Amino acid sequence: MSALDTPPPPPLTMDSLEELRAYLWKVHQVTVDKDDPILMLHTIHKVALDEYARLLDGHKRQLSENVQKITKDLEDEVRLIIGDLESEALNDAVRERLATIHEAERLSGKTLDHFKQTLKAQRLLTLINIAAIGCTLGVLSVLVI
Repeated sequence: MSALDTPPPPPLTMDSLEELRAYLWKVHQVTVDKDDPILMLHTIHKVALDEYARLLDGHKRQLSENVQKITKDLEDEVRLIIGDLESEALNDAVRERLATIHEAERLSGKTLDHFKQTLKAQRLLTLINIAAIGCTLGVLSVLVI
């Protein structure tokens, strides 16, 4: 296979049927008529990918809201516990417990930061998966033709 036999890479987005027809011409030197029913596959795949992206965005928003609510609830609970303990007579045992709680609070903050980083990585992987789905659907569409 020579460099001339290598098809051009598909565009990142192919929003119109004209763009799809032009790409099919570049790759296969075949003209697909505007009325060809195979072009419906492009529309069907685009609708499915758009719906999938919309659902993913909704899930990401809900996950973010849930994490923020849980974090706030945990912070409030930890502050309440710390306030209660500090208001008691501070003997050595209580001081040790407070130090442990402060350490647990610090560690939970680190854990939350790690969770946020993991969530960012998950978002990136989701975007990569969407791109992979788009490429797969594009390849399948070309193979169906």
